[in-house]
Amino acid sequence: MDKDGLPLFYDRTRIQAFWDARPGELQAHWTEFLGYNVPFLTKLAAILISGGPSALAERDGELARDARLIMEKLGPTYIKAGQARCPAALVIARLRGFD
Repeated sequence: MDKDGLPLFYDRTRIQAFWDARPGELQAHWTEFLGYNVPFLTKLAAILISGGPSALAERDGELARDARLIMEKLGPTYIKAGQARCPAALVIARLRGFD
C-alpha cells in the first residue's frame, strides 16, 4: 500500500475498497482530467479539421507543450502515463514512415 492506502500492485478488491471509502473523489479526479483534456482535444480536432495533418505538424511544438503542461497540472501519475506513451508513439510513427 502507498501512503494513502492505495495498493501498489493491481488488486481489484483493494482498489475498489479504496475508492468506496472516498465517495465522490474518483468523480472529482475525472472532472479535473476532463476539464484539462476536453479543451486540448477540441483544439487538436479544430486544427486537424481546418488545416489537415500539415497544420498539426506546423503546431506540433505548441501542442506538445500544451500536453506537457496538462500532465504537469494533473500530477505524477499522468506524467508517468505520458512518458510511457511517448516511446510507443514514436515507434509507431517510425514504422509508418513519419520520422
